[in-house]
Amino acid sequence: MILAPECDQSHPYWYSHVIDIFTVPIQYKGSWQIIRERKQDVEMIWVQWFQHNCSRDYQDGWANLHLPRLLFIPPEPMAHSFIAPGDVLCASHIIPAFTHDLMDPQPLEGMHAAQFLKDDWNFYYVNM
Repeated sequence: MILAPECDQSHPYWYSHVIDIFTVPIQYKGSWQIIRERKQDVEMIWVQWFQHNCSRDYQDGWANLHLPRLLFIPPEPMAHSFIAPGDVLCASHIIPAFTHDLMDPQPLEGMHAAQFLKDDWNFYYVNM
């Protein structure tokens, strides 16, 4: 869970599913004026993003007594990304919405998309 950008007023947080955590060794040699090399490890988290699902038939929030409902962003370039561990606010408990069945990976293009969505549910709830 990370803070949503100020331009997104639909929900205060963005949610994601952590796929993997990486530590990448980076070596910067710089320009020809810099003699010594700089080495550092950069940590990053590879995530698959959820989108907030607020439609006419489902309004969430305390006023409506419904948990926020999420669904995975369809496979596209922005569905997966890397984030810095420092941007993560905290872990959140995401509950599968069992009444809405599993996703159907058949119409998805490519093996990569089918691999990530084959056992995923259509909707998820954020436990509060």
